[in-house]
Amino acid sequence: MRKLVKRFIEIEKRIAQERGDFTFFGLFQRNAFPGWWDVVVAAPWIENQYGEVRYFVDRLKADLTEQEFLQLARIAPIVPDNPYLEDLQEEFPVEHGIVEVWNRELFGVEIRHAYIITCQKVKGRAEAVAA
Repeated sequence: MRKLVKRFIEIEKRIAQERGDFTFFGLFQRNAFPGWWDVVVAAPWIENQYGEVRYFVDRLKADLTEQEFLQLARIAPIVPDNPYLEDLQEEFPVEHGIVEVWNRELFGVEIRHAYIITCQKVKGRAEAVAA
């Protein structure tokens, strides 16, 4: 699984360069679905827009093998102002890395195993220009 997670780090970096930074990017294995992984993402540019989700799925299909892609249960976009997100950003500040979490509730869901790749506050355009 570590090899697959490293591939996801590269995919996340590439998408962030093409579309913009993620506030959250992770792989979750829910208790109810062992062996299957959800790709959980939040970004100001995605916000459940069909075209952006479609782009994301197409990118995963292009960058993963068929076997790797078939391990995914779903793509779960999270709105950037999700009430759980700020707490996670403080607890697991990471960008393009790996934080491994076991047996924990995340976003209100019981998770058996998770890899958090990016969990950060994304600067707005005005903040980024001022920095």
